[in-house]
Amino acid sequence: MLDFDNLKLVVIGNLHYPQGAASTNRIHAYLKGIKQNGFDSLVICTGIPFREKVNFEASGSYEGINYLYSSGNHYRDSRFIMRNLNKIFAFWKSIIILVKLKKNNKNFAILEYSTSFIDEVVLFIICKWLKIPVIRESNELPDVIIYNRKNIIEKFISLVVRPKLYDGVIVISKFLEVFFADKIRKNAKSLFIPILVDFDRFNCILEESEEKYIAYCGFMGGNKDGVDFLIKSYAKSQLYKQNIKLYLIGYGPEEDIKRLKKISENFLISDYVNFIGKVDRDDMPKYLKNSVALVLARPNSKQAEAGFPTKLGEYLATGKPVIVTDVGEISSFLKDNESAFIAVPNNIDDFSDKLIKMNDNYSKSLLIGEAGKKTALNNFQINSNSKKLLEFIENILG
Repeated sequence: MLDFDNLKLVVIGNLHYPQGAASTNRIHAYLKGIKQNGFDSLVICTGIPFREKVNFEASGSYEGINYLYSSGNHYRDSRFIMRNLNKIFAFWKSIIILVKLKKNNKNFAILEYSTSFIDEVVLFIICKWLKIPVIRESNELPDVIIYNRKNIIEKFISLVVRPKLYDGVIVISKFLEVFFADKIRKNAKSLFIPILVDFDRFNCILEESEEKYIAYCGFMGGNKDGVDFLIKSYAKSQLYKQNIKLYLIGYGPEEDIKRLKKISENFLISDYVNFIGKVDRDDMPKYLKNSVALVLARPNSKQAEAGFPTKLGEYLATGKPVIVTDVGEISSFLKDNESAFIAVPNNIDDFSDKLIKMNDNYSKSLLIGEAGKKTALNNFQINSNSKKLLEFIENILG
């Protein structure tokens, strides 16, 4: 597990792997691209995230990428004291693993995904001692900005101290590249890598569906992706009268799911809105590719302005029509009525009009979907972007 011929990157943090959310898919895309370019990598999960049974072991290899949960277990203990003791043990076991790796591999970097400031500081000190450069990825603005938090100490840590801990930062948008430019150390480096798509996941999916549907996938808590706007837009479009359902794939807090179901009930469309729930990573391409179209009604917000939804890359990879709101950097890559249907954010009427337009001339919409796929192939390939990442790592390693 710890013997590598050409180790280049170790991903470490409180994360889910190989199954998880958007960040897991992005990490795997990086590492798959690194492997395609002839280098090794390792994922060290310091957390114990799962409360229910999953279909993979606590250590192993997924598509050629080695990973391990440093606690030796990926199920959370129900006992509070044991759960926190396991977290402490897992973190320090990770440090021991890093020491062993450094003895056998001279030139590799760390990509850090911790959510704990204390863990970040300890890792910073250990890596300084071991002379291992640490890179941080930032896919969103810091929480103190998104949620407009006023605590002075929290803001100082988030905006002044944390960015100085890293030798490099990877950002998913040009907005974030500008945001962090004057916050990282003067000798630190930054790299813009947009959303990434593993097109291999979509090459062998047979299109077999018993019913027609448009689909959304993602986290349905809060209002980050505007799922409530989406349901209302779907109701207004009356696509359900043509037996086109709305599939909502993913999970969220129970109160949010109840709220969204209540909206569909109020519009008398609950029979047409299917809450699919959490789907295995390997099954997701089937759900997306078998749809009529893929939708994302993300509202305008500070979070949306700086971000770049990773699910959009997977949507485009299907070659199906994509209806999305004009937030962040989406319109820097996609053009309305050419490679996607781009709606005004926070505007139910405009989004529903795009849904109707997509369905009224579906043969033309499929051509737009194929143009969107071509855009993704030209910009979001994992191999070419991983080459940029490898060059970035080599530059930091010196």
